[in-house]
Amino acid sequence: MKHGPIALINCEKPKETTVIFLILDDKNLPAMKVAIDELHSRKAYIVVITDCQEKLNREKVDHFIAVPKLKVLSSLLCLIPLQLLTNEISVALGINPDKPRNLAKTVTV
Repeated sequence: MKHGPIALINCEKPKETTVIFLILDDKNLPAMKVAIDELHSRKAYIVVITDCQEKLNREKVDHFIAVPKLKVLSSLLCLIPLQLLTNEISVALGINPDKPRNLAKTVTV
């Protein structure tokens, strides 16, 4: 979030920019809290996908998506809301999420 990405947040238009965090209860939690503080001060709309909602400041996060705390598997569970979100965004923008078809075969061959 340092330098370039954080400069994209427009402080003059509150909640115009949405930032999605994947925050798990691991060694990176303190750094992620600092990033939330920085973005909150710049008035970004903050969405957090997490397994440790109780350890985060509810006043600085606009929306939580909770996943079960299952140690290593929690990181995999965080991907499901992201996949659903990207699918919904692509459909809303009129982009076919299934195009190009058979992409996996094209990449691996």
